[in-house]
Amino acid sequence: HWSISKWMAESKDLAAGNMFSMMKDVDRLNEENFPTDAPKEWEAIKEFQPDILFCTFQNLAQGETFAQALQIPCVMLWLFPPFVPTAQSKTPLNEPCCHYSAWLLMFKLLFGMQAPKMA
Repeated sequence: HWSISKWMAESKDLAAGNMFSMMKDVDRLNEENFPTDAPKEWEAIKEFQPDILFCTFQNLAQGETFAQALQIPCVMLWLFPPFVPTAQSKTPLNEPCCHYSAWLLMFKLLFGMQAPKMA
């Protein structure tokens, strides 16, 4: 996989809070790396034979697909509450609370990135 830590350290869009450009960049990295990453993931998963898969936004499509193929559960991991503001942070749209329309937009962006992989 591409390194999310490296990307976070180098992303000007992330630093500036430009969410739409940031998501386009993540989408581009996913598209560029998917053809080589997915087969490697599948081989590693088959060799390890897990009882459950954990995935992130980087490999959501693969995680769900591999879990279904192996008939095991897949759990989405978040290092923060997804798009839910806290006393310390606002939503990705810089709102003090998460409106339903912002929630829908975020999930449309997230799952929209995965759609080409599933076709």
